[in-house]
Amino acid sequence: MLFSSIVLLCYHFSPALICVHGFQPICRTRTVASLTDHPDHTGKDLACHFSAATNVGGDGVYDDSLIAAASKKLDWELSEEKSQKPILDLSLRDVSPEETTKADDDVDGDVLEWNQGQRWTVTVEYLSELGAFAASEGSSSSASEEMLSACPQLFRLDPFAIQETARWIINEFGLAYLQAATLRDNNPKLLSFRKDDASYGLEFMSLMMMTDAKPACSLSSDFLLEAIKGGIQERAVSAALGAAGSAASQATQSIASDTMESFRKLRDANRNKK
Repeated sequence: MLFSSIVLLCYHFSPALICVHGFQPICRTRTVASLTDHPDHTGKDLACHFSAATNVGGDGVYDDSLIAAASKKLDWELSEEKSQKPILDLSLRDVSPEETTKADDDVDGDVLEWNQGQRWTVTVEYLSELGAFAASEGSSSSASEEMLSACPQLFRLDPFAIQETARWIINEFGLAYLQAATLRDNNPKLLSFRKDDASYGLEFMSLMMMTDAKPACSLSSDFLLEAIKGGIQERAVSAALGAAGSAASQATQSIASDTMESFRKLRDANRNKK
């Protein structure tokens, strides 16, 4: 009777003992997204419930250093933000405390959408379905950790956008190329670009080389990476020049209009004096 009671107590408290001593239960079918959506989930027991496929750092907890690295904007994101600002902005003033607070709140709100691996879990699932990890040594978990080490922003980016880019790479260069580029060549940053930018980068490099750049990009994922970066820079410069020309034209029209209005007022004032 006493032995049976002890067995029942051990069985009842086994989940708590597992969490306290760092042992991880096997959970093959549950994912981070489903756990965070569960009404009884509090976030305090994440270390006990992350599956091996979504682990980072070995215990399933995404630490602050990863969150900080993932939050850092990519070059194309910074370029896009810059292009959306007015070209002729003459108000060289400091940012007010209210604006700074609002910007911080916007960042915090976005972080909460991915800081527990909500997006990365879906991304890993997409890449696994495409076969991106098939040629990697070890588990998909270790391969995904290597990818985040080289490009932590993948943890934050839209899973569907990453999937689109991965499909484009496979269609253009083949699955083996994607596997080698993201893992062997340590170039998972290719997946951080949007599909349209990747496609335009290949066209841009072909224009620069005055020949089809696809064979050269097929031989080196580094070359494809530079082609995409070059295409983004070329687009940014073209957009800036176009915006500057438009802004200058509008400014000229405004100055001419103001000048004519001043002339009319002066003419009317002179007439009234007579």
